[in-house]
Amino acid sequence: MARNDRIFYACQAVAIVKTGVTPTAPNIARGLQSVGMNSNFSLDQIFEIGQLEIYENVEDVADIEVSLEKVIDGETLLFMLASNGLCKTDLVAAVKNRSDVYLSIFDDAQSNATGQARNVCWNSVDFIGRSALERRKAHPQKKLVGLELHGGIVPTRGDCVHFGKPQVGIITSAMKSPLLGKVIALARVDVAHSELDTVLEVGRLDGDQMRLPATVVAFPHFDPTKERVKGNYTASDHRVVESVG
Repeated sequence: MARNDRIFYACQAVAIVKTGVTPTAPNIARGLQSVGMNSNFSLDQIFEIGQLEIYENVEDVADIEVSLEKVIDGETLLFMLASNGLCKTDLVAAVKNRSDVYLSIFDDAQSNATGQARNVCWNSVDFIGRSALERRKAHPQKKLVGLELHGGIVPTRGDCVHFGKPQVGIITSAMKSPLLGKVIALARVDVAHSELDTVLEVGRLDGDQMRLPATVVAFPHFDPTKERVKGNYTASDHRVVESVG
């Protein structure tokens, strides 16, 4: 019968502390049997009208799930560590309490998890870059807007959008609408120039030799307020339908 001479060292340790607090010895989970960590990334795929390829992948903050299993050995329970002791007096506050989980990985040559860890996996709501993501979400630099172009020329994807001389955006898709009888487009422009009725210009050729006047409008271009689907038609709507028919 083959022998198994492998030796498993206690080379990991888990600490659970209140968010923002540096872990110490009392915060280490004792009697821990297993640790599982799972990361789920929320990825939204954004498409454009008239385009088959993905326009942009919008990645949200990852959801981290940590599963711990421990024996009942008289040491501090996991929920007690995670709730910072609130589970003794207020279960509602204990559930809402936020905590950080540290997984320390030590060298295999050590017989126990003490001293300086080789690596530390830190799971926290206060991860590096969180504040930058929140600022970007609250104050985006670009915005997707609808454009109505004048002159009958349909721009192509990638044409630059100008406000005077400076470039403030780019055309993402454009077409001539047979229903509206107008050239319409979607563009990603600077937030400062994304208000409705803002007058912009779409540059053709090298961006300066030809300029197509455009106006920022609401989109979807047809029925942006969803009134037509409710049966609320205006006289101009009937004229558009009759001309198309």
